[in-house]
Amino acid sequence: MSRYIARRLLSIIPLLIAVSLVVFAMSKALPGDPVEIFLQQADIANPELVNAMKDKYGLNDPLPVQYWTWLSLMFQGDMGESIRRGEAVSDLLFRGMRNTFSVATASVLLVIVVGWTMGVLSAVVHNRSWPQVITRFLAQVPVLMLSIPGFAVAVFMVLIFGISLGWLPTSGVSNPRAGADDLIDLGKHLILPTIGLALASVGGNWRLARNTMIEVLREDYIRMAHAKGLPLWRVYFLHGLRTTLVPLLTSAGLLFGSLLTGSFILEYIFAWPGIGLLLVESTVNRDVPVVMGATIMIASMYIFLNLAVDILYAIVDPRVRYA
Repeated sequence: MSRYIARRLLSIIPLLIAVSLVVFAMSKALPGDPVEIFLQQADIANPELVNAMKDKYGLNDPLPVQYWTWLSLMFQGDMGESIRRGEAVSDLLFRGMRNTFSVATASVLLVIVVGWTMGVLSAVVHNRSWPQVITRFLAQVPVLMLSIPGFAVAVFMVLIFGISLGWLPTSGVSNPRAGADDLIDLGKHLILPTIGLALASVGGNWRLARNTMIEVLREDYIRMAHAKGLPLWRVYFLHGLRTTLVPLLTSAGLLFGSLLTGSFILEYIFAWPGIGLLLVESTVNRDVPVVMGATIMIASMYIFLNLAVDILYAIVDPRVRYA
């Protein structure tokens, strides 16, 4: 296992370099100069200032020099400075990722608690030959969740729970009067974005857990456990659930990464200052240092999440071994 982890860690470096090359090439292929666009938005038409800012950000250098300079600084922990905001890219990404990480983590927890639990419960109900109306209801609810777009649910919740009833806040990460350290206030701001972001994923993991658990409960070793007279809870949750967790862990690892980058619309609806909103704004305004830094950070998280999931495989299922 240790050799496998070491090889995977070593493979991360060339993979990130390849990602950075692709992102750098795409950013340079976008029409418009980032400095000129920034100054035009500020109603500044000064060719000398444009040239000075290009020199500052190295945009007058040949493309290979620009890329090498950025890459060497990145490996030193310096992602450069935002052209539009004049702040360190690392500071912008840290704030954005912290906010996105909080809502993504809450969404994954909601998926695990509701999606996995209801999926396993649906499989148990299906296996115990309960009334068909209950079995079909538990099978169709996740399909309904998958059929409703998350942004539509988000708008509906804003109108009902935020505007009409006034129960929950509808924008931002905190109330200025409460302060940034008020966890109760943060929790209230997290409720609506978390539900909107996690709804479809809850439905998908509900179906995955249900279908996987049903297949597992048909295996011969489960029948053997029943034949030995083991308690039902032991058969279902110690024998059946352990095997079911393998595909669920894969789903959870990929889900967390997709939620980190797939929350653009939800962050816009709820004015949530996360990495998705930052990346969209930076792309529109050609803020190349922020775009490249955010892309590398997101790619790194995907890679490490996949590695963590692979390691969990061997812990959950002893049959999995890596050379």
